[in-house]
Amino acid sequence: MKSIIKMKKVLLLLNCLLITIVSWAQQKFTIDGTMKAIPSYKVTVTLYYSESGKFKSETCEVVKGKFKFAGEVSKPQSAFLAMIDGDDNLSAALGRGANDPNAVKLVQIGMFLEAGQITATLDYERQTEAVITGTPQNNSFQQFRPVMEKYKRLEASIYARNKAAGGDATKSNALLAEYNEMLANRATEIGELIKKNPESLGGIDLLGRWIDPAENLAGAKKYFAYLSQEHQNSPVGQRYLARIKRAGVTDIGAMAPDFSMPDTTGKIRKLSDFKGQYVLLDFWASWCIPCRKETPNLISAYQQYKNSKFEILAVSLDGGRADSREKWLEAIRQDKMTWTQISDLSGFNNNVTSVYSITAIPMNILIDPTGKIIGKNMRGQELQNKLSKLFQTSE
Repeated sequence: MKSIIKMKKVLLLLNCLLITIVSWAQQKFTIDGTMKAIPSYKVTVTLYYSESGKFKSETCEVVKGKFKFAGEVSKPQSAFLAMIDGDDNLSAALGRGANDPNAVKLVQIGMFLEAGQITATLDYERQTEAVITGTPQNNSFQQFRPVMEKYKRLEASIYARNKAAGGDATKSNALLAEYNEMLANRATEIGELIKKNPESLGGIDLLGRWIDPAENLAGAKKYFAYLSQEHQNSPVGQRYLARIKRAGVTDIGAMAPDFSMPDTTGKIRKLSDFKGQYVLLDFWASWCIPCRKETPNLISAYQQYKNSKFEILAVSLDGGRADSREKWLEAIRQDKMTWTQISDLSGFNNNVTSVYSITAIPMNILIDPTGKIIGKNMRGQELQNKLSKLFQTSE
C-alpha cells in the first residue's frame, strides 16, 4: 500500500505529457472524434500537448456527438483529451472539489499525436469505454489501456477499504500486503506489454510513472531492457536510466552512503556515527499522516531492541515554512519519539533525498553494523519480523 501510506508530489499535467524526443519528420495529424452518451447541454473537448517546449491546447465544441482536430507536431508524442462541461477550462475544472456547487464533469483520456488519421471514440458517461486508434502508437496503446484501468480500480478499492478500516492495525497490515502484491503484479503485466510493444510510447510512459527504480530496481532494469534501442537512447529513456543508476547506489547489498545533518539541538550527526549498530534510517515529516500512523510500530521496535545494538535515525523532510522547525519538534514531542532526530529543514531539497532516491515518504532503510543496506521500505509486521529474525540470529 505504498501509495496509500505515502505522500507524493504529483504534477498531473506533466505526468500526462511525457515526451520522447527522437528524430522524425513533421507529423501532420487529424483527430476525428465521436462522443457517446452526450448530454443536451454544451460540452467541449480540449486537446493538450507540448510542442517545441511549449504547452499548447486547442478546444472545440462537440456538435451532434462529433468533434475534430487537425494540426502538426515535430515528433510523435503523448497528449490528452479533456472533456469539460460548459465553457470551463481545465485549470478551473481541476481547481474545484467534488463538493463545490460549481463543479463540472471532467474526463481525461491519454493518447498520442503522430502522422495520420486518428479516430477517437469517447463515452461521456464511461471513461473506460474510450477507444483511440488509427495510427501505430495509438493502436499499440490499446493493449495497455485495459491493464491501466484494471489496476486503477484495484488501487481505488484498496484506498476505500483502508479508509473504512479507520486505523485498524490488523486490517491496515493486511491491506499493505495486498497493495504490495498488486504493485508487483502491475509491474509484471506492464513489463510484459512493453516486451511485446518495445516501440510504444505508452510503454516508456508507464514505465516511468508506475515502476519506480527506487522501489523495484530489478523490475526497472528488466523492463527498461525491453524498450527499443531508440527509446532507451531518447532523453526520456536516459533520464529513466539515470534513476536506475541512482537507485543502485542504495540498493540492498550496497554500502549506505554517509551523510550528516543537525539534530534537534543543532549538533551535527553523521550516519557513520552509528556504525557497529543496526540502524533504521527513517524518512518522515510532521505533515505526513501515514508516517505518523507508523510511529507506534517504531516505538514498539525501538523499545524492544534499543539495548541490542539497534538505533533509529529519523530524517525529517519538514521545510519550506516559517514554522517548519516548530512543527517538527512538536510532532516529536506529541508522538513521543525518543530516538535520534535530524533535519536541515529543507524538505525534499537536500543531498540525502537525492543520494537515497527518496521521492515519497514514509520510507525507511535498514543498515547492518558494517554499514551495508539489508532492507528497505518495511513497516508494521514486516519490520517486526525482520528485526526479530536479525536479533534471534545474533544472540
